[in-house]
Amino acid sequence: HSAPHQSSLECLRRSSVSGIWFSYNPSNAALTYTKLPDGTITGITTAGERVRTLVAMRDDGSLDLVVQEGVLQGDASRTFRLVTLDFLAGGGDSYFPLTQGTDRMNLTEGSDRSFSAEGGEQWAFAQYMKVIRTYAQSDTPASQDLRIQNLSLRDDWVTRPMIIRLVPGIETEVTFSTLPAARYEVWTAEEAVGPWTRLTSQSILGDGLPQRYRDLTPHSNTRYYQVQRLE
Repeated sequence: HSAPHQSSLECLRRSSVSGIWFSYNPSNAALTYTKLPDGTITGITTAGERVRTLVAMRDDGSLDLVVQEGVLQGDASRTFRLVTLDFLAGGGDSYFPLTQGTDRMNLTEGSDRSFSAEGGEQWAFAQYMKVIRTYAQSDTPASQDLRIQNLSLRDDWVTRPMIIRLVPGIETEVTFSTLPAARYEVWTAEEAVGPWTRLTSQSILGDGLPQRYRDLTPHSNTRYYQVQRLE
């Protein structure tokens, strides 16, 4: 959560998988289904306990805490829109919960799945490759992944605030992510290992949108910052 302010930069920005970040414990009980003799899934037997924390991004860019410590948070009747393959939306690979969605809209019609079928998965992939030409970025190790956090390999950081941007100057600006109704403090240090000094005299109340804090204290050319969420 800390970064030097030597230059304007974006750091520790959360990357998303369809606008969500979550942690899971693979050793916890899995989702199980009720099935017909031929294997057709007809319902959910047990909900499962693997997803521990989940944060989703709203249309306005704010964050919504959906699950914390395995417990659903907020309005249980709120809905979420997602984009997926028609194969999965139809319950393929045992994704039965996706078949319970409503207001489904298909981006393509028919069975053409070629690279020239506009709006389809292969077409979207082809357009992406035309732009980037070569994909050479290595996969992030699971122990460092901030999108999908496997708790058998790392700690749960889903609800931790992330420094999105630092703008150095006489008044260094620290922009960080927040969750609704959560409170935050901004700390600073001259060395990455500390000692750390709290800058905020009062905690900052989050609303799900990024918050900006200005550091008005005199400081050296190199400075580190971190944001802490109060429990």
